[in-house]
Amino acid sequence: MAQTERGLVQWLFAAYYAGTVVFVLLDYLLDFNVRLAFLERWPTFRALYYVVCFGLFVLIWRYPAWTNTIAAAESLITISALIIAMGLRVVIVSDAMIEEGRDAVTLRELLNFLIAAGAAYLALVARSRAARRELASWE
Repeated sequence: MAQTERGLVQWLFAAYYAGTVVFVLLDYLLDFNVRLAFLERWPTFRALYYVVCFGLFVLIWRYPAWTNTIAAAESLITISALIIAMGLRVVIVSDAMIEEGRDAVTLRELLNFLIAAGAAYLALVARSRAARRELASWE
């Protein structure tokens, strides 16, 4: 069962990072950025982060044992950046925000948060289970 679970988690994360193509198409063709909403205002950095996500897919494909660590690290970076981006808008309210009636948190950011949080949770749970199995084998 443990081997099957590991294989499923690795497959899900490989599909998630390979799915960056879908996120890029949604972002650039339909103007619906739900993967990197925290970089909405910085298109160059957003494009670079998409390249990084493709690179992470290659790493996961090449080194499957790193899957949980890579996914957890990237997801936690995304969550942290989202929290900072949303928090700054709540703390530093601009005149433009008040005049335009913009929300402090957008739907895209909430969706991005849910995607990243789900990936981080799955990676951390899978890594925790793997660590427990490894510790149990030492007994």
